[in-house]
Amino acid sequence: MLDRLATLLAVVTLVACSSPAPIGSAHDASIPPDGSGPTPPPPSDAATYEDSPGATPDAGGPGALDGGPIEPDPSRGTGGSTAVCSPSPCGAGTVTDGTMSADDGAGRSITRYYSVYRPSGLTSSPTNRAPLVVLLSGTPGSQRGEPRNSGWAAVADANRLVVVAAATQCGTCQGWFHPVTSVTTPAIALTCGPSGTGACDDKPFIAALVERMIATENIDPDKVFATGASKGGYMTIELMCSPSTSGVFRGYGVVSADFRSTDASIPPSCPATARDYSVFQICGTTDGATSNCATGYYFTPPQWILGIHDAGELAARHLGCTDAAPSVSYFGTTPGTLMRETWSACPMAHRASQAVTVPRGGHAFDGLDGVQGLDVAEETWSFLSAH
Repeated sequence: MLDRLATLLAVVTLVACSSPAPIGSAHDASIPPDGSGPTPPPPSDAATYEDSPGATPDAGGPGALDGGPIEPDPSRGTGGSTAVCSPSPCGAGTVTDGTMSADDGAGRSITRYYSVYRPSGLTSSPTNRAPLVVLLSGTPGSQRGEPRNSGWAAVADANRLVVVAAATQCGTCQGWFHPVTSVTTPAIALTCGPSGTGACDDKPFIAALVERMIATENIDPDKVFATGASKGGYMTIELMCSPSTSGVFRGYGVVSADFRSTDASIPPSCPATARDYSVFQICGTTDGATSNCATGYYFTPPQWILGIHDAGELAARHLGCTDAAPSVSYFGTTPGTLMRETWSACPMAHRASQAVTVPRGGHAFDGLDGVQGLDVAEETWSFLSAH
């Protein structure tokens, strides 16, 4: 795994320094909060949501870069933790801050910031490897409080896993740089590299951070996950859909973010080459920041934005799932309120796509947590750990 990640770092840097065609979008404050704008025609067929031409599936698991057919591998098991706490159960842990040098996406090494949360009693040793959740959070300094603020610290305590909260490149960026799936700033910026004119990209940092965590925190390399809300959600989509990083993670948790296409006549796509992962997406119907997240719509300038159901189906079709329709279940304090849609007839063992709709739910963790008893981090881990 470490050799594959080392190879991946070189590939990520190479891809980051190129200029890929934009296929999606980052959070755009110009989106009408009421969802106004022309109503798009419904897609005629779910198969319309296709991968980029020429994409080849990876044969292996997280970190695999070689091409090949999608083959079931039931021996891999699920993503839940097999690590133990001593004494058991785990207690509330502490946050440890860290820095590292990483490529800014265009060949310049810069200092990056992160914070690690490890539950008390979860011993770090090669014989007690734990899952890792990479939490894509805020600006340098603010990431320290994210494990607790998002609810992931409590999930880590209860489920014996490690959380690393990663910070953006700078305090004024106010977002992540993800050029493969972005069309708006700050997701695309030409201020990086030795000349200060190269395309910024945060994927080299994330790939290097995963490599460091596997080595220093004794992480199970087959159980590495990425999640984030709002702009962190868009970066999660970037990691999932970028050919250079799609094979690094076992699962992705996208909170309050959406798939987009800059051309209203072309549905959003996911050009990732890997298919050996699971995808969890969640969105509130009254999300004022990304109001399209639940229902999808066009707006001016024309873009095609997938609603939560179609986003779940896009991920399912990308994974090769063949469900004619998702299975539907309801939960919440009031029965029948919150809806889960799950696509699970997938060729890879323990892989699935799930989309959760939260009626009257707001934006990100603060706007969704507590609605009908919902805990976003807990719901995300419940799905990802089962796959």
